[in-house]
Amino acid sequence: MARRVYLLLTVSLVLACARPAAADDPGQVKLDEKRLQNANLKHDDKSLLEFFRHRTLTDAERENVRLLIDKLGARAFRVREHAAAELVARGVVVVELLKEHLKDADLEVARRAEKCIQAIKDKDYPVEVPAAAARLLVQRRPAGTLDALLAYLPFADNESVADEVRSGLADLAVRDGKADKVLVAALNDRHPVRRAAAGEALCRA
Repeated sequence: MARRVYLLLTVSLVLACARPAAADDPGQVKLDEKRLQNANLKHDDKSLLEFFRHRTLTDAERENVRLLIDKLGARAFRVREHAAAELVARGVVVVELLKEHLKDADLEVARRAEKCIQAIKDKDYPVEVPAAAARLLVQRRPAGTLDALLAYLPFADNESVADEVRSGLADLAVRDGKADKVLVAALNDRHPVRRAAAGEALCRA
C-alpha cells in the first residue's frame, strides 16, 4: 500500500513539473484568445463552457450513438449511409465510441467506423483550439468549469488536449483550502478516465 502511494505521488510530481505554459500567463491568454478567434469561435465564459458541453455525451446520448454504429452494418445500403452521415455530423464527440469498433467482427462496421473517424477529424478544429479553450476556461473559472472539463475528458481524442484538461483540473482541485467536492465525488465515477483524472488532480493539488 505504502509503495503504491509513493509511486502515485512520484508520478504526480513528475507530471506537475512537466506541465505546459501557465494558463494565467498574459501572453498565453492573448495567444489562446487569438486561436479561438481564428477558428471563428467566441471566447466568453458561456461560449467556452458550451464548447466543451457540445463535445460531451450523456449516457443516453451514448446509447443513441451505439445504435447508430450498429446500423453501419445494416443490410440496407441506405441505412448504412444514413447512419454514417449522422455520425460524422455529430463530430468528434463520437470518435471514442467509433474507435471501439475499428476491429469489429463485422468488417463493414470496422471499415465504416474508420472512414467516419477520418471524416470527423478532417472537419474538426486543429488540436490547438480545444487546448486553448481549456486553458482559457481554467484561467477564468466560471461556475461549472470543473463539471464541464471532467465530463469532457473521456471524449478528448488527442492526448495533448487531455493533458491540458488534466492540468486544469489540478489547478481547480482545491478551493479555500479544501478539495473541490466535484473531484471528490468523481473518485467514484463509473468512467475510469474520470476517476483517474480526479485522483491525479487531487494528488497534484
